[in-house]
Amino acid sequence: MKKEKKLPELKRGKWRLIDCFIFVFRVSPFWASMFLLMNVIDTAYPYFQLFVTASFVDTALSVLRGDAASSAIIAPLVSMFLVFFFTFLIETLDSTVNSVLRTKVWTVTKEVFLKKQASLKYKYVEDSETYDLIGRACGEPGGKMMQRGTRFVWIIWHGVFTASLIGAVFTKVWWSGLIAIATAIPAFFLAVKSGLEDYKTFFDVEKDSRYADKYKSFVMVKDYLEERATFGYAPYVIRKWREKKLGIDKKNLKTQIRNSRRENIIESLSWLMYGAVMASLAFAVGRGELSAGFFVGFANLLSRLRGSVGSWVSWDVRWIVQARKNLGDLSKFSVLEEQEGALDTPADMSGFNFGKIEFRNVSFKYPGTERYILKNCSFTINEGEHCAFVGVNGAGKTTITKLLTGLYDEYEGDILIGGKNLREFSYPEIKGMFSVVFQDFAKYQIPYGDAIKLGDVNRDSDEDVLHVTNEIGLTDALEKLHSGVNTPLGKAAEDGVDLSGGEWQRVAIARALYGNRPVSILDEPTAALDPIAESGVYALFKKVTEGKSAVFITHRLGAARIADRILVIDGGAVAESGSHDELVKAGGIYAEMFSTQKSWYEDAPGKEVAS
Repeated sequence: MKKEKKLPELKRGKWRLIDCFIFVFRVSPFWASMFLLMNVIDTAYPYFQLFVTASFVDTALSVLRGDAASSAIIAPLVSMFLVFFFTFLIETLDSTVNSVLRTKVWTVTKEVFLKKQASLKYKYVEDSETYDLIGRACGEPGGKMMQRGTRFVWIIWHGVFTASLIGAVFTKVWWSGLIAIATAIPAFFLAVKSGLEDYKTFFDVEKDSRYADKYKSFVMVKDYLEERATFGYAPYVIRKWREKKLGIDKKNLKTQIRNSRRENIIESLSWLMYGAVMASLAFAVGRGELSAGFFVGFANLLSRLRGSVGSWVSWDVRWIVQARKNLGDLSKFSVLEEQEGALDTPADMSGFNFGKIEFRNVSFKYPGTERYILKNCSFTINEGEHCAFVGVNGAGKTTITKLLTGLYDEYEGDILIGGKNLREFSYPEIKGMFSVVFQDFAKYQIPYGDAIKLGDVNRDSDEDVLHVTNEIGLTDALEKLHSGVNTPLGKAAEDGVDLSGGEWQRVAIARALYGNRPVSILDEPTAALDPIAESGVYALFKKVTEGKSAVFITHRLGAARIADRILVIDGGAVAESGSHDELVKAGGIYAEMFSTQKSWYEDAPGKEVAS
């Protein structure tokens, strides 16, 4: 088996442009070295051209004046031919090196950033400010890393070339060098101002762009087709998209106009420099201080210098300023905390003696907030027991699931599993304990069998897929799929088959059952169903998890009454605990809630799931 190549690590802390090139070098040392070599050649080569051109022109003039034999032109002529041929070879090789390096960097960088994102602590997912930061830092990471790393080297080359050429001019006509410097300084400051304005505009429109794309998706994405056709909201969302887009375009246009004016000034300064320096060199030729050959050679280099001042100052300095701002986002992203073991597959916990799950005076508030969702919450779930957590929306039921499954670990108090503190388990061990079906369960548009096998990536068993399919009542639906377990679900694939809402829910439950964890949790995945259909789903889930620990999260009590024990969450703690009959007789919170809801279930056997 081929050993997997180790990926370069994403540096933690402040990122600079040189760090980007170091990252690029670690991705592909050979091709990055070739890139450096090409830039060294590009820097030195123009001066070789200068002397070859000067030699050819001066020799040609000597031949024309009769000061040299006509055969004297042969060597300079061959040199000129070799220069042009070498230029062609360098340009071809340079293009190849850039293409290969770009391909390698793009793929590897994307994987590094994906792994970083997948490892982030869950608290960042629910924080809108951090979400925006991740969007800015991780948008097209491969292209940005390649551009920052290689352009850093390219900018150094521009700088060295410009400085050395001005120095060369100084040696011939010192005051021509002063003219070049005098025109470059104001151009530099204009470019810095453009770069700062570019980043400010990017920062301002980034969030608006995301909202505009969301409105656009309401028209373009199939998931919204039925409601779009029924409600006829297409003109409305198109108008909202247009309003957002026009606002974005207006901000971008203002920045582009201002920066275009600065670019025109910089371009004018570069032409002024070119004309003034050329005039001074021509004056030097007239005084016999410079040969005609060197004048022609310098004219070629000065043309490049003019372009260098026009592009290097106008674009590269401006790009450096903007890139440094963007690197600030990358620096912040790089130090976001990662969940240790997040990328590890779930551990096999089948041999662990669970005993019971216990919350002891657990208090928790979400990061960045002051209100406690749970406050001194205590309860016990015995091994093999089916418990239902009920309460109004926002009572903290789902928060209990998030703490149990390790999504948040910054809580007060203790959570014990089998007498062992949850904090003492590794994250892979925690993942190996629980199978969860969340309210917003995922609809994986991949082959049916693969969509279920995601519940346990440590094994690959079509037999187990068929077993859980039968348990959850999906056998008939599976038989209708044209390629059985290999049939793509959804409409992403050309031959994909979409499922009904109830079938998608049962696929999610089948995925949890395939995981075969010691504890199964249903966290209101049926909230979109009517109460009767929901009761049927929970009844089926109770049946297939018989003998195992299971947790039902719901605010509908028809589903809760099938549990062995019901825990009522109110005020961040367990307010009542008991069976359905016991809680109704007690006449407390549960009894009042059930009295309000009981009409929903009067005609419901609660045994089947509507699809």
